Amino acid sequence: MNHNLKIIMLSIAVLCIATILPNDTYGSGEKLVVMTWAGAWGDSFRKVCDNFEKAEGIKVEFYIQSSSVDGMSKLLAMKDNITVDVWTVGIGQAKVAAQTGLLARIDENMIPNLKNIPETTRSESYVAWYFVPQGMFYRKDLCPFEIKTWKDLWDPRLEKKVAVPHATFSSSNFLLIINRVYGGKNEYDMHPAIEAIKKLKSNAACIYNTDSQSIKYLEMGEAAIAGLSGLPNIYKLLGPDSKFKFVFPYDNFILGHDYIAIPKSGKEKLASKLVNYMLSTSAQELHTGNIGTIPSNRSAKVPEKVKEIKVDMSKEIPRDLDYINKQRPEWIDRFDRIMK
Repeated sequence: MNHNLKIIMLSIAVLCIATILPNDTYGSGEKLVVMTWAGAWGDSFRKVCDNFEKAEGIKVEFYIQSSSVDGMSKLLAMKDNITVDVWTVGIGQAKVAAQTGLLARIDENMIPNLKNIPETTRSESYVAWYFVPQGMFYRKDLCPFEIKTWKDLWDPRLEKKVAVPHATFSSSNFLLIINRVYGGKNEYDMHPAIEAIKKLKSNAACIYNTDSQSIKYLEMGEAAIAGLSGLPNIYKLLGPDSKFKFVFPYDNFILGHDYIAIPKSGKEKLASKLVNYMLSTSAQELHTGNIGTIPSNRSAKVPEKVKEIKVDMSKEIPRDLDYINKQRPEWIDRFDRIMK
């Protein structure tokens, strides 16, 4: 066999091996499916997962949910053959999913970074990812005055200028907040909130169910202010020359609690690797720094812009989430009948 023929045969052998073996980029070809949100959250989380893919050789695919309620519906629809391996979810739906038996146990042996997460912010079935400052955001060029408090939403000068969050939005947090603002002691008596919604109707320009809708209405000028929003929605748009402003009323507030859960897909061990990475100091600082949230990992640094808000988590409105989940359908029905 001459020299040239040896080179040709060697090249063919290398090509065959490359065809048979899995792509080195993703190790042995293992894959995880994550159900999460789109927008700023998804864009930032994609960067976290890119780093995970490079470190672990495990491919991550995204399955988009419009909300935690939507994600819950998707999981229920596939409950006999769950194809989602990691789920990012609000606290309300996380509790429902755990009670429904859709979630696997969070194993501390497979997720060492759990030791850095306060025990008060995790359970056997889900663990806190980060906390979202929730307030109002508005267009300075469209609002006739500076917004400072929740009650400003009812100001006659905002007639047909308010984008009102639907009762399903963010686990009904808007209803719970205004219930306190207008004298309600707790979620067991929502009469003050219902009466407040009736009075807010004259100022309502539109109603939104998702974060992207709230942004769209303000960007298009259909509304001047969004009645409830997480800081990440406009985090990157804020600045000295921005037409947007975020307001965080300290007297009555609820933080968005976003959690991580592992559905019973059969890939619990593999999914735990991603969850452990999501809870690491480096991943938390990257993600929360991109979107403007408070990390759950005690060792991670809070983003500079969020430090300015000075959120005292001990003063957050307490809530009975089991009761809220049970009553939410009735609240939604009453909200819809008022706002129709």
